[in-house]
Formats: sequence, C-alpha cells, structure tokens
Amino acid sequence: MYKQITTAVLGSMLLVGGGVTTAHAVVLAGYSANAALQGSFLYSNFTDVNGQFNLDLSGLTGTANYTMPGAAGNYNLYATGSITLHPGGHSNLTVTTTFNNNLLYSGLIDPSGYTASDSFNFNGTGGVNPAKSGNFLVPYAFTPSAFNPATLFTFTPSSLNQGVYPLPMGGSSNLNLSYNASGHNLSFTIGETSLYGPTFEQNLKSFDQAANNNGVIGGTFSMGVSLSSTPVGSSQSSPIMPVGVQPGEFTFHAQGSSSTTTWFDPILATGYDYQVISGPNFASVTLPNVGDGIYELFLYLGGSWVDQGSINANTQHNFAGGVDRFRILGIEVSAGLDPNNPLAFPTGLTFVSSSAVNFNMTALTTSVPEPTTLSLWGLGLAGLGLVRRKAKAA
Repeated sequence: MYKQITTAVLGSMLLVGGGVTTAHAVVLAGYSANAALQGSFLYSNFTDVNGQFNLDLSGLTGTANYTMPGAAGNYNLYATGSITLHPGGHSNLTVTTTFNNNLLYSGLIDPSGYTASDSFNFNGTGGVNPAKSGNFLVPYAFTPSAFNPATLFTFTPSSLNQGVYPLPMGGSSNLNLSYNASGHNLSFTIGETSLYGPTFEQNLKSFDQAANNNGVIGGTFSMGVSLSSTPVGSSQSSPIMPVGVQPGEFTFHAQGSSSTTTWFDPILATGYDYQVISGPNFASVTLPNVGDGIYELFLYLGGSWVDQGSINANTQHNFAGGVDRFRILGIEVSAGLDPNNPLAFPTGLTFVSSSAVNFNMTALTTSVPEPTTLSLWGLGLAGLGLVRRKAKAA
C-alpha cells in the first residue's frame, strides 16, 4: 500500500520543488533558484495522457525566486536541500526527500520564449498581490545517476519503509510550465515534450492507478531547496550524461556545435554505435585514451557496416560531408570500463551545424566474469566477439 505514497512523493518533489523555483532553467551568465515554502499540492488532469496536466499549490507561505538563462547551452543541474510531504489520506506518515547536490539533468537547456525571471512572496495577509503570470522550462531525467529512491527517501515511522525500491520509473522530458500566482495560491498548466521513455504524465497515471485510482495525487508539503548549474560538455573531465539509460543504450539531448567539440559519456562499452535521431549530422569524433588507444571505425554504407580503418585516441577524425551514424570497435575488455564511473568513455563530437541534436550512443558489450557489474551489462551481447577486431601488434 505504500508504493503509491513513495511514487507520489517523487512526483511532487520534481514539480513542487523544481516548479516553484524554476530551477531547471540555467544561464551562461549565472543562474539562481531558491524556495522555502509550505502548503498543499494537487496534481490533476493527467489520466488522459495527452501531454498536458495541472499542478495546484494552495495555502502557501514562504518565498521563492528564479532567474532564467539568457542563451541556450548544455548544463548539469543539481539540487541541495529537502522536501517533506504528508501524503493525503495518511495523516500518520511523513516522507522526507533529501538532496545532497544530486544531479537532476544533463544536457541542453533552451530558455527561448520563456519569462526571464520572477519572485514570489506568499507571506503576509495578501500573499502575492497583485497577481502575476509567466512560463518557464523544466527539463528532467529519471536516470540512475539522478534518482536513487533507496537513499533519497526517509519514512517516519521507519516501519513503513517496506522494500518498495527501486521504483518502476523512467523517462525524460521538457516541461513547459505556465503559471498564475495570486494571494497564497500558485497554479500550473504543464505541457510536456518527451525526450526519452515514459512521460512524467504517464508516470503520474501509473502511480494513481497503483493507489486509489481517483485521478488526483495530493497532500501537504514543506521544502527548503536550492538548485544550481554548471556548464557541461567542454572537456573529457566534464562530459554530458545521458537523459535515457537502459542496458547497452544511452540517449542524449544536447546543443550541438559545428565549431566546438562537445564531450558525452555513455558509462560502459567495448564498442559503440552512434546514431542521430534528430538534428544535425556528426561532423567529427574525438575518442578518449582507453586501453591501447587504437580503435576501429565503421560507417554505415549501402545497408551494412563498412570498416574505415583505425583511428587513434585524442585525435579528431572528420567525416566528409557529415554522417548520421558510425560505429567504434576495439575497446579491450581488459580495460574494465566501470558502469558506475561517470567518466568511463567520454566522446568528443562536432556537428555539421550548431543546433539542438538528439542521438543514441548504443553500447556494444561483451559478457565478462569480473567485475560483476560488467558481466551484468554484457548479457546477451557476447556475439560481439564475432565482429572483426583491429589488428594488434604482437
């Protein structure tokens, strides 16, 4: 019975916390977002899963503010602080979510068309007066690096924590939150564009169906959360992380550049396929020095992969005219790329034009006995050994 409580907490954590502070918008020249609020929350209109739903906050006290970015760019987004909820219908239950500089999202944030900044003061008799409205962008990614329910949630009394982890969640989206603030109330109409996997709205519907299936998710909350950001993707030591992760495949959402190499990291591989989903084609690739630092490049020509010869680490290889896909083989199993290491295989890419790009980086892995994490990720792909490897010096 407590599974629905936990999932409702995670939903409100992202949209009550991030929504009020508009913390998912970041700026090259600086970004700030803080919220110290308490009141009630209610999600509604999510059962039709049509890409639009509502969040209403009421009885609010406290303050919040945000500043939107001045230009599109690639960023890591972090949260610090805590949120405490009392789920509706469970007056004896308290659920606390604690953030310790958690990574919430990595990749493109484009503020075009959104309200630049705003502040809210819900204290005093009149609260927010006069009324105000605006809109802002909220990107999020339900990935293992962003959310670990086993460490994020604390139940009081503790006996209610009965092994409901991990939550069956996934997906990443851009949320367009249009808001109206008046008195002690703040209401949102939320439009959603999926980046990867199930939408936030689909998750809300699933949570409700697992609970009482009454079409709403609500309760009371208090929070003290600050969010911060850093530019990302400019070096191997600071690569863009995926917005979607499943065994052997990683999906990215980023601002591509035709003149500057941007670095991405898919966590694990003995080889990779890179394929554009939408946006500009790949113009060049620069690979990190892993193992012997020599890789085999394949291009997809005439319906099959064609070997283009070897390329070396830390050397930019240009694709004449651009390509929508390519394959890299030759990462030694002995290199032991750890899936828990966020810097396992950062890849530098340029694109034929400077615009938003979505692409997949699919791991070509092989099953190895040690370490255990590597063998788990390699299940079902042992056939990679049949692919011709590059020649090695004796």
